Amino acid sequence: MKKEENDKEIKRLTRERNKLANKLDTRDIISDRYDLEVPKEYERKIDNSKCFSHDKGDFGEEVTKILARQNNLGKDVSDLFQVGRNGIDVAFLSEGPPPKLTIIESKASDSASFSYSDKQKKGGDKYFQDMVKSNDSRYASFRDNLAELKEENPGLKFEFIRVETDIKITDIGFGVDELQVKNWKKID
Repeated sequence: MKKEENDKEIKRLTRERNKLANKLDTRDIISDRYDLEVPKEYERKIDNSKCFSHDKGDFGEEVTKILARQNNLGKDVSDLFQVGRNGIDVAFLSEGPPPKLTIIESKASDSASFSYSDKQKKGGDKYFQDMVKSNDSRYASFRDNLAELKEENPGLKFEFIRVETDIKITDIGFGVDELQVKNWKKID
């Protein structure tokens, strides 16, 4: 077997192993609360003008936004908590009552392996509050944007979830192989 064929087979076997491990790790899964049919059908061309890993991440965020709209999570307010490729991936505001801000960390992988930073592993609430309270200039507007949301939406509740999109390569480009929604609390 040639090295290239061997590498391809190793990648395939690693992906299958990761998929099996994901099926066994059912902690925090709340997918049954959501309609996943439409987001699972989403496909689009691969954007070759971007870094491949960035394009995978963008695809995962697109799937996450489709999921949020399909499940009536409210209005997309993601831009209030994003600066370039930094900040919260996706945020949706529902009117309620009570009004709710759903903050979503989107992960996408073509190897069925989803990695989280140490800060993200602390849980969604801690991760978000750390950004809001940060002195980092990238997040300077977050505090004011959150204060304004709270003022406009008395009794605002928060929900923190993770959406993991296992990507498959299709004839069109990217497609969804597996999709899971999980509580975004402290990750072991």
